[in-house]
Amino acid sequence: MKKILKKFAYVVIALFAGVILVIGFAFIEHNNYLFYSTGINEKAFLNSQWLMSPNEIKRANSASLTAPEIEIFWGDPDVINRERYSAFVQKNLNLWGYGAEVEYLFFDNKLYEYYISINVYEIKKIRKEILVALQEKYGEQVKVKKMSVHLIDEYDWNTENRKIRFWIGKRNKKKRYHIGVRTTYLPFYKKIEEIADSEKKNYF
Repeated sequence: MKKILKKFAYVVIALFAGVILVIGFAFIEHNNYLFYSTGINEKAFLNSQWLMSPNEIKRANSASLTAPEIEIFWGDPDVINRERYSAFVQKNLNLWGYGAEVEYLFFDNKLYEYYISINVYEIKKIRKEILVALQEKYGEQVKVKKMSVHLIDEYDWNTENRKIRFWIGKRNKKKRYHIGVRTTYLPFYKKIEEIADSEKKNYF
């Protein structure tokens, strides 16, 4: 009888350990810890790295991420399953002395683009600060000449791995301006384009 109880106890312990392991691995995978992390050793924004998952960015920046009010992927490759795209916003940032938000864009849960958004009433100081910071990081910019009533300035950078766009727009007649900086990680973006092109060949 004692032997049977011992065997039963071993079985229960083994089952319990198995359940703990399954739950543990599920937790590690869901939160992108250890070998389930996807970020690479290339800086994106603040402490985040390209191809990080939303969970990794939360930990890296010690921040909470929320869903954007409107989720739009203008101009992104037309993959069949649009649910492969996702976006999250980091709010309440202080950048260059102004309140700011950053929207992170993901494909298959991997960061490929981010967009800094700032609203201001005076643009001279912040334009110079952002322009100098981008020039120091990426070199001389290309100034886009086609302006409009609402678009005051636009500058572009194209490096081997990144495409950067910095623009200033006028929001209304009250001299309120919108500043945007959008950075795209080109190696992964090109892979998304390849997926979209491959899918298009199989439409019919």
